[in-house]
Amino acid sequence: MKKFKLAFLSIICFLTFNIITNAASKCDYSELVEINQEAAGVKVSYEEKLELLEKGEDGIGDFEEGKTPPDLYTRYFNVNISNLTDNLYVKIYNSVDNTTKIFSSSDAVNGIVSFKWDDIGDITNLTVRVYTSSKTNCSNEEVLVQQVTLPMYNYYSETGYCDRNPDDSICKQYVTKEITEEEFNQKVEKENKENLKEAEKTAKSERSVTNKVVKIVKKNKKGFIIGGSIIIVLGVATTIVVIVKRRRSRLI
Repeated sequence: MKKFKLAFLSIICFLTFNIITNAASKCDYSELVEINQEAAGVKVSYEEKLELLEKGEDGIGDFEEGKTPPDLYTRYFNVNISNLTDNLYVKIYNSVDNTTKIFSSSDAVNGIVSFKWDDIGDITNLTVRVYTSSKTNCSNEEVLVQQVTLPMYNYYSETGYCDRNPDDSICKQYVTKEITEEEFNQKVEKENKENLKEAEKTAKSERSVTNKVVKIVKKNKKGFIIGGSIIIVLGVATTIVVIVKRRRSRLI
């Protein structure tokens, strides 16, 4: 009896879902299943790229007269959209410049749709909305929404502090939370205090060793004086022997 009730409820749920789906979309259930599977496969990723600046751009040509300026590069992100099928297209909203880009499978090169984003000085939130294309029976229906965060370049990563502390979280090259000047200064101040303590500890240790040597010298003052006298006598004797030998060699 229980199995019968469960089976009956499953049928009712399926029919109800199918009715709601058909009411909400022009596509039937089987087509929507296929579309949803394709939409779930759409992936948005990013990678850092370097672009060579042309000579004369941003004052590069004003290096030194008669000398060739070095090659300089600017960083940017290449945003990649993969697995975009003919049944889908995407709208990507950018939180920094409030623009919206639209891409379809026809924009893909070797299966990848790409666009450049060079404002890496700000944390950028991308809202990726996936829609059904005109090749479906329910075009322009929103299927899926993704949120993608592009990190910002951390200029503090180029400082001397980060050269000394590359594993510190504040020294990551890219961050998804802006690092304030106050946070960075606190880290530097903490390092300076630790270095000062270490220097004082070393100085104290050196003073302790010096004091011990002085105590030993004072305790054995007579011995050190006698020892010094012996060294002086030996030095004088050696000098006399050398002089005598030289005189003899002249006489011969």
